[in-house]
Amino acid sequence: MAILLLIFHAPMVYAKNGAPSVTVCDLLGSPIRYDGKIVEVHAELILGMHGGVLIDDRCNSDLGAIRLIIAKELYKNKKVAAMIRMVMSRHARAQVVLAGSFDKTPTDTADGSFTLRTVP
Repeated sequence: MAILLLIFHAPMVYAKNGAPSVTVCDLLGSPIRYDGKIVEVHAELILGMHGGVLIDDRCNSDLGAIRLIIAKELYKNKKVAAMIRMVMSRHARAQVVLAGSFDKTPTDTADGSFTLRTVP
């Protein structure tokens, strides 16, 4: 008697730029899958005096946060500046959509890092 095993998983959603559209939960839940890849992440950004972190309150609390790194070439980008002003106007915490690359290597303050490449 043969047993048929079906494995179901949600289809990957892609952004307009062709990058997978993911959440913080996706990145931290499957870090190897996204390590070094360009993705569009939907997250809550918290900015502080030591930088920013991406979080998602829907994740299992054990997953943690992702450190935000802004690529040097974006320091004077108008879209990035507008996004930072918007977050700061909301008491340094807001929902954002960012495109960039994920690095699964834990840092001293987070469970991975995300290098911002563009604000879609």
